[in-house]
Amino acid sequence: MTQQEILLDVARRLEGLNIEWMLVGSWACSTWGRPRFTHDVDMLVALRAEDIGRLVSAVQDDYHTTPEMLADALFRGTPANLIHMQAAEKVDVWVVGDDEYAAASLARRRRATVSGACVWISSPEDAILAKLRWLQMADTRQHYDDALGVATVQWGNLDLAYLREWADKLSLTENLGQLLREAEQATS
Repeated sequence: MTQQEILLDVARRLEGLNIEWMLVGSWACSTWGRPRFTHDVDMLVALRAEDIGRLVSAVQDDYHTTPEMLADALFRGTPANLIHMQAAEKVDVWVVGDDEYAAASLARRRRATVSGACVWISSPEDAILAKLRWLQMADTRQHYDDALGVATVQWGNLDLAYLREWADKLSLTENLGQLLREAEQATS
């Protein structure tokens, strides 16, 4: 199976369990911004404790994961992996948990066409904010470039009030300000 097929397979299984989800990370940034060739499959999932057993049962024939890994994702905020056993491709599952911002971003998810299929994906604003959050934790240029690509391509269509509100709450105001200035200059 290709990475895209695995992404769509996991999405179908989550939807079959009525578990809300969306693509985040590089897939979201490539969809709303500048495409790039390296992608990890990252999903934000509204997993609850009572869903863990059902999810493990739904994927266990094709994917390696454990109830313990999913419980850690829920209660500790660590990612869980769903590793496709035949293709050795993984999907990183990030759980909403009690993260107020993650819940707000999931509520704003959108439908978009990715690899010819309609999927749930984070909004452009949330793709930007998520990358700026990652930049705080792991200062790598790729996170900033991904966010800048989205801001530049989506310039004129961004909900700036939403961006500024959450940037303030997440202590991202300075980085967002710089990013928006660069995006505006790039589109002038």
